[in-house]
Amino acid sequence: MITRHLLLTYATILDEKLSKKDTIIKLLNITSGFDITVLSAEQKNAISTQLLAMNRILAHYPIKTYDDYALLSENHLNKLLKSLKQLCLILCDLL
Repeated sequence: MITRHLLLTYATILDEKLSKKDTIIKLLNITSGFDITVLSAEQKNAISTQLLAMNRILAHYPIKTYDDYALLSENHLNKLLKSLKQLCLILCDLL
């Protein structure tokens, strides 16, 4: 379920002074718990677009552990972070 507390946590992580890799890992962990089944088709589509973009990037890497995220190129880190920020904006509009 997407709650205000969950989105506040998400936004707080985006504002923290973490490495891109650590920010992405934290946000992906939170994102995996989102329940979008109760959202409208338009909302689900907007969220799915961002999730698919991230999955296409991550499919290039054999990520099994935390350390594997070090394999991500700087370009892919930037693209993942951009998608996660966009996802945050979409989710914030839901509340």
